[in-house]
Amino acid sequence: MRIRQLAPVAPLQPFIDRIWGWQADAGEVVALPILLPGTGAELYIHHGQPFRRHTGDGGGGRVAQSHLSCLRRETVALAPTPDIGFIAVRFRAGMLSRFGVRERDVIDGAPSAEDLWGAAGRALLRTAGEHATFDNKAALVQDFLLGLLRGRADDPLIEQAMAMLYRRSAAISVADMSKALDLGPRQLERRFRQVCGLTAAEFRGLSRFQHTVRRATLAATDSPGGIALGRGYYDQSHFIHDFHRRVGRPPRAYFAEARTRTHFYNPSRSLVDMP
Repeated sequence: MRIRQLAPVAPLQPFIDRIWGWQADAGEVVALPILLPGTGAELYIHHGQPFRRHTGDGGGGRVAQSHLSCLRRETVALAPTPDIGFIAVRFRAGMLSRFGVRERDVIDGAPSAEDLWGAAGRALLRTAGEHATFDNKAALVQDFLLGLLRGRADDPLIEQAMAMLYRRSAAISVADMSKALDLGPRQLERRFRQVCGLTAAEFRGLSRFQHTVRRATLAATDSPGGIALGRGYYDQSHFIHDFHRRVGRPPRAYFAEARTRTHFYNPSRSLVDMP
């Protein structure tokens, strides 16, 4: 399987972490990962077989040829799939609104590009399918996103707060952030819910969880419990309880399986060769 990654053009970099994609070899069946809750969002445009999702409540099914994933509370297992081929856009935490999508409206779903952007989303899928190479598809997708990009956030202060909590979830409390932004706790929580459908405390907890799981997945020799202590968990018991609550199984069992499968936790952009 071939994996590509590309840094976005400069105007998109504050809002998008990377453009990336997978392409299976001929006849290859890829054992796809279990997707866990997090703080970001991913737009997938498939030119091979789309994902088949299985959610914790027994739902799921085949997703649209182009769809958005914005998991906050759900765990989604992706079925092994032949002929996988897609290009994906990884949005930074809290940045969907810059592209005309209200985050609170898409949590845990898989809306299509047409659902999100109407005829423009439908045209994106059609024209992307006409281009064979990753670089050409990436250029088309970035032109599309530049056309959607808004110069101002719906709530600039909450966008700033989300970025702060994502980067410093292990070091800053919601109360400290409330003081730093000169917002009362109730006003902060109300505005957080309006923007992303979560409270600030829920978003901070998700950031802590996401950083821990990502590090534990990429650093296969390190203990998840030990990593958790450096990411803001009080102790290993705190991490085990939080992981089981979110995923429905203990971390030891999850990582024993996850480290034998593929995953979507790409390394930091500074550690990979990105043109």
